[in-house]
Amino acid sequence: IISAYQEVYDGKLDFLSVSQPKRTGKTTSGLRLSLMMGGRKPDGSIFATGKGEGLVKSFFGGINETFDDAQMYKRYLDVFPDAVKVAQNADELTIHLGKKRRFATFTCRPIDGSIVGNTEANVLLYIDDCVKNHEEARNRDRLEFLCEKVTDDVLGRRIEGTPIIIQGTKYSLYDPITYLQNKADEMGWRWKEVAIPALDPDTDESNW
Repeated sequence: IISAYQEVYDGKLDFLSVSQPKRTGKTTSGLRLSLMMGGRKPDGSIFATGKGEGLVKSFFGGINETFDDAQMYKRYLDVFPDAVKVAQNADELTIHLGKKRRFATFTCRPIDGSIVGNTEANVLLYIDDCVKNHEEARNRDRLEFLCEKVTDDVLGRRIEGTPIIIQGTKYSLYDPITYLQNKADEMGWRWKEVAIPALDPDTDESNW
């Protein structure tokens, strides 16, 4: 997974999908990559979205952990000296690095809410856990709605050429992960899938 992240960071992939079980570090590692990309281009914008207000607030909090911890923040600035945190808005779930601009360095919004206003992705579009659980995944109408949201609202905030990462627990062949994989083929994107099941198919032992 980290090797695939590196390919995104180095500009070698346009799209990466990561599928793995819940509680195995998807979001934590994804936010660390977002921090790296935001630190490298603090004048750019990263848009992070996922299922529900609670989840995207955890994105906001997870990113802020680096800035709230004095030692971590110092190390971050050692690597990215221009990425000084200058402003945040806990209501809008935005964080500005370098200087305050129209589009924040980090903006977090729930996919099932209204994705309008000052949101843009020109550094990274990060999509994490669009589908809440197995029950929601069995509802084809709900999955179609989510895929439409991805097309109309989420991708609509992306500047052409901005890399996309979608992560989640894949419950269905009709969920947004598969949808974006098909779109990647259609658009000719350079892309990769990393899928790690809960159990090793040969030994039936946990991969985690």
